Amino acid sequence: MLSVHDFLSSFSPAFLAENTVLFEKTLASLTTFHIGGVADAVISPPSVSSLCTLVCAAKAQGIPYRILGAGSNILAPDEGFQGLVFLTKKLNKISINGNYVLAECGLPLNSLILHTMRHGLGGMSSLYGIPASVGGAVYMNAGAHGDEISRHLVKAEVLDAESGVRFYLANDELSFAYRTSVLQSQKNLVLLRAYFCLPSVLCEETRREICEVCRRRRDSQPLEFPSAGSAFRRPEGGVEAWRLIDAAGLRGMRIGGAEISKKHAGFIVNCGGATASDVRALLDICQERVGALFGVRLVREIEFL
Repeated sequence: MLSVHDFLSSFSPAFLAENTVLFEKTLASLTTFHIGGVADAVISPPSVSSLCTLVCAAKAQGIPYRILGAGSNILAPDEGFQGLVFLTKKLNKISINGNYVLAECGLPLNSLILHTMRHGLGGMSSLYGIPASVGGAVYMNAGAHGDEISRHLVKAEVLDAESGVRFYLANDELSFAYRTSVLQSQKNLVLLRAYFCLPSVLCEETRREICEVCRRRRDSQPLEFPSAGSAFRRPEGGVEAWRLIDAAGLRGMRIGGAEISKKHAGFIVNCGGATASDVRALLDICQERVGALFGVRLVREIEFL
């Protein structure tokens, strides 16, 4: 297998310059948890086609890689990542044709909602405040307040990194379920663009809904601390994970710089200097204690990089 440096040297200097390659970049600066060691190289492709070129080449050469959008649902390892990290933040184009919206994978979800609001489209207000990119939101089937992004998605353009083929998957081909999609099980698939169909709604109506959603988030979630959002998925049976964690007496438990939030027991927060090991230890304790007391298996919503 080629080294990362040798792999990148196979591309022209002009191509590398436009793709913004940074060596020895800390993952803590790329995730909302503010945790993680150094990655060998971080690349920000300026276009979907550049991302496809790089991902397919890395796959062919056996170079480990990860794709990051907003980094909001990720726990990066303390030891860093030996391989390539592709950032999608420059892939943020959006276009609107009537009630249909095309958004690239790196567009922040909040930007999608605000942009469509200004064009008289709505229906996604409940999702405002989720700190995800469009790609990450579709990957996780992000949701809040009884809504999920899959309810608005028509189709998605994906890349098969193994074959290099780009194609479309309709909503029902993405195997959406609670906080999951086919993209999680088929790791060769990379979401490039998402197509939505949104209803026409008065701008002011959407604005009021967004303000209410923001108020509820401020009141209930520990937004003052870095985190990766909800630590666990809602268990089958409908009882929220945070209620079980709270009932197990774990609210406020702290290991190192990581804490099960006093404000919302469903969040693990970085109170300062937390490591991935600290967070993993708290996740394990939650799963063990809740399992022992209530016979419920908690499933992580946080993904390990």
